[in-house]
Amino acid sequence: MLATDSQSQWIWQNPFPQGNNIYSVKMFDQNNLIMCGKNGTIVRTTNAGSNWKITRIPSGEYLSSMYFIDSNTGFVVSSSNSEIHKTTDSGETWTLNSSGLASSYERIIFINEQTGYACGGGGIANGVLIRTTNGGSDWNVIHTHTSRFTSVSFPSPDTGYVIGHNQTFFKTTNAGANWTSLNIPISNLCMHFTDVNTGYISGNSNANVYKTTNSGNNWTSQSTSAGGSIEDIFFINQNRGWVTGSTSAYSLTTNGGTNWFHFSTGATSDFHSVHFADPLNGCIVGENGKTLITNNGGFIWENLSRGSVSALNNVWFMNSQTGFAVGWLFTVLKTNDAGATWNSIAYNNFSNITLNSVFFTDQNTGYTVGDTIYSPLRGTLYKTTNGGTNWNRHYRTQNGSRFRDVYFLNRDTGFIVTSSGVLKTTNAGANYQSVSGSFDLNSITFITPQTGYCSGRNGVVIKSTDGGSVWTNVATNTTFDLNDISFADANTGYAVGYPDAICKTTNGGINWTTLSAGTFDFRYYSVKFMNAHSGIVTAGRSPGASKILKTTDGGTTWTTDDFYTTELMLSTFFTDGNTGYISGTNGLIIKTSNGGLTFTGLHESVLPESMRLHQNFPNPFNPKTVISYEIGNANFVSLKVYDMSGKEVTTLVNEMNNAGRHEVEFDATNLPSGVYFYAMRVNGLLAGVKRMVILK
Repeated sequence: MLATDSQSQWIWQNPFPQGNNIYSVKMFDQNNLIMCGKNGTIVRTTNAGSNWKITRIPSGEYLSSMYFIDSNTGFVVSSSNSEIHKTTDSGETWTLNSSGLASSYERIIFINEQTGYACGGGGIANGVLIRTTNGGSDWNVIHTHTSRFTSVSFPSPDTGYVIGHNQTFFKTTNAGANWTSLNIPISNLCMHFTDVNTGYISGNSNANVYKTTNSGNNWTSQSTSAGGSIEDIFFINQNRGWVTGSTSAYSLTTNGGTNWFHFSTGATSDFHSVHFADPLNGCIVGENGKTLITNNGGFIWENLSRGSVSALNNVWFMNSQTGFAVGWLFTVLKTNDAGATWNSIAYNNFSNITLNSVFFTDQNTGYTVGDTIYSPLRGTLYKTTNGGTNWNRHYRTQNGSRFRDVYFLNRDTGFIVTSSGVLKTTNAGANYQSVSGSFDLNSITFITPQTGYCSGRNGVVIKSTDGGSVWTNVATNTTFDLNDISFADANTGYAVGYPDAICKTTNGGINWTTLSAGTFDFRYYSVKFMNAHSGIVTAGRSPGASKILKTTDGGTTWTTDDFYTTELMLSTFFTDGNTGYISGTNGLIIKTSNGGLTFTGLHESVLPESMRLHQNFPNPFNPKTVISYEIGNANFVSLKVYDMSGKEVTTLVNEMNNAGRHEVEFDATNLPSGVYFYAMRVNGLLAGVKRMVILK
């Protein structure tokens, strides 16, 4: 399965194919469907979910409804602004056909190629109904009311209905020239008429549907047993219909609502929209992008979405392929294919724990830390020795401290960052001792086996120069909470927090200056710099806003990498200068392969694809690893290793090579633990840079 995003440097990896809420869906046949939702999201597939295409209407925000006249021509409206967009190429591109009103819209329908209706409210009235008679080029108001309209239906060119809040219901029999108010039993959200006489409505109070057979003059209640409030109704003919809604509510009828049958979809999401192409092939969509299809009329559903929707507080990779993400309710996700798929792995039923950080010292041995969700609050360390399949509680605080970050220098020496200081182990977690004052800390990083930093509450940054045995406080000139810290080299580091707090040092923490990215009401959650000048910061404001901020001049100026989500982005990890991952709320994991961050100012040249530098294996390693590369023709090749400061450590290759694949062993016996880089040049042009980790 593949999902592509045509408008972003970042792509969804979890949930898959994307995680924004979906509010409306149109299914053309068993293979083709298109849907729209939060943050201007448009999602399409032409092969029943084997591949997905994601596009966006940047100003769309909440795309609440879509309607297609045919497979090419469709319209979409927003409940957050007055824009109406039109496509004539099956949703590939969209053009603005504004209503010219200060209203927003809940539902749009067309009765033919030229005539359509949209309802909502705002601007001139709380309830607004507009109409076009020229294919969406112009729109005119034909009805208003004091309550917001939520749905409109025209079962014939002349007879139409509009419903809304506060038990609002109107009927027209002359194409909207005049409207008559009728009584209904509920405040409505959704409606569907199968002909001018027969229709169905439902609200948000229970799972009942109300049916009329005399044009809305009388209504009878039908229990759907759906298990939640109904948000959408769809009938393919007079007899067969479906309802869906909150708490995975779903039911179907085959006899015009006389009987409704509730079936489990196997999903737990709230559903917002249902549509069928024919009596057998249909789709329901909802929260966090959940998408299900059926080819047997709704008796059995196939989930086209995958992935966890638990908040993911931390993402971490041990090499270019294998990574982990941890979070709420002891969620542990693992990937072995650079994030193409993320799988939940066993967690021994520690369901009352939220995990904050994860770190592995080799392919099998890893640690994760977190806190109990309920009182008493206790920080706990868990350890795995089989690559994350099983986890055992390894250490628990006795003083109620929260455990926020974990870091290991080698297999034996590691640290836990807590709300009351730093804990250190020298025996792979068997015992821990406090090695700092009672600082309330959030994050830890080491730039060498001797030099490390922690950031925390009230602007605190502490530093160690002896491998983490002694820590001293360094002044940052801020009292804001600092959530994360990143050092590009021995001198240049950045710490970020709230509000609009970016602190920078260029002399190893002796002095700090305060920078601003101009997002004064945002909290900065994570920071990553790959060199002294180029880095990213994730920023968020709850509820409703997230940003990826990027600088290439050491924080003097910042730009925004557009990624349209309102999920908070809590953690950042880069495996090399271009490949990075961000995790966050509701299962968010996104990836960039062109992050633009380059090691020590080196920029890769445009070279044939036959020239390729591969990730070393194993990684992390001790003391030896193998680096492989390929060249398409005989060329002069150099392969050098650098430390974090950019200082050359050793030259592995510096000679003519024949075409083909080559391997070289790197022996790090005489080097300390830490992060290193290796760079390949072909005829003097930089062909690739990779990151590797020595763990002793």
